This record gives sequence, structure tokens and C-alpha cells, in this order.
Amino acid sequence: MKLNTLMCAIVIAAVCTMAAAQDYPKAEVSVGYSYLMQNTEITALTPFLLSGDVAKLPLGGLNGGDAAVTFNLNSVLGIKADFSGYTQSGPFATSGKVFDFAAGPVLKKHSGAFNPFAELLVGVAHKSVSGFSLSGGENAFTAIVGGGVDFKLSQHFSVRAAEVDYVWTAYHTVNPTDFLNVSARQNNFREVSGIVFTF
Repeated sequence: MKLNTLMCAIVIAAVCTMAAAQDYPKAEVSVGYSYLMQNTEITALTPFLLSGDVAKLPLGGLNGGDAAVTFNLNSVLGIKADFSGYTQSGPFATSGKVFDFAAGPVLKKHSGAFNPFAELLVGVAHKSVSGFSLSGGENAFTAIVGGGVDFKLSQHFSVRAAEVDYVWTAYHTVNPTDFLNVSARQNNFREVSGIVFTF
């Protein structure tokens, strides 16, 4: 009888330990506002300069949105797919759009109400610009490294207070249009804030 009782206690303890170890969301869906700072420049003739001179006007701050899905493999490691899109109206009736899709691992603390995370994503980026009756676009490789913090409000709902990422892109073309200058490598930064649904 004592042996049976001991065996039952061991089984119950093992089941409880396994349940505690799996106490993390299997999937997360996040949506939110994003602001992208990129080092693309529009060059345009200005009336304040002598004929033939060119002024560089930054197409730097773009407003947009971000959506992501994360599948958690365990209580710490997950795989994330992230999509973001941005747009901006520039000077002289110019405009620019940027789209990024990247995926990769994410490390996150799921216990408690304070949930910091770090991520490393790779994927593709697309940039398009238009103005002066011209338009152009280009695809490039992108890498995203950063992290942030979520605050858990309930079992299935969190607020992404802040996410700050370094976004590296490789638009190789120096002059994809007559009025756009792009360096061979671009060091960009983005901020994301929004809401997270956990399942």
C-alpha cells in the first residue's frame, strides 16, 4: 500500500511539473503602430541654390504599421514572422513606401506580468518612390535585431509598451531614380508599440 501511494505521489508530481513547464502561450499575434527612421535621401533642385546645385532632403521618418505571428517552441524560444509597411509624403510631391518581411528566432520571458524579449530576423525589404512624374522601386535583403517589453494584462492580452529594432538593408543600386540617392548599405531604426494576443 505504501509503495502504491508513493508511486501515485511521484506520478502526480511529474504531471504537475510538466504542466508548469508548459505554462506558456503556444502562439502570439501582435499588431501595432511603427515608426521607421531610414537613411534614404531625395535630391531636389531648390530655388535657394544656384542653378545646378542639389540639396539633399531626407525621406527618413516613415509612419506605418507592424503585424507579427510568433509560434513558441518552449517557455523561452519562439519563431516569429514579421510584416511591416510604411509610407511618407516627401517634398515636391514626392512619396515613398517601404515594406519588410522577416522571420527568425525570438527569446522571451513569459512568466509574470513583465515580459521582455529579444529577436533576430532576416528577410526581404521593398522600397518604392515616386515624384516628378517618375517612379522606381527595388528589393533588398534585410536583417532586424532588437527587442522590447510586453506588459501582460490578462491571460490572452498584453500591451507592447516598446520595441526598438536596428534594421539593416542592402539596396545596392546607388541611383534607382534620377532623384533618389541610396547608399550601398543602410542603417535604419524602427519603433513598434501596440497590442499582443496570446493563445
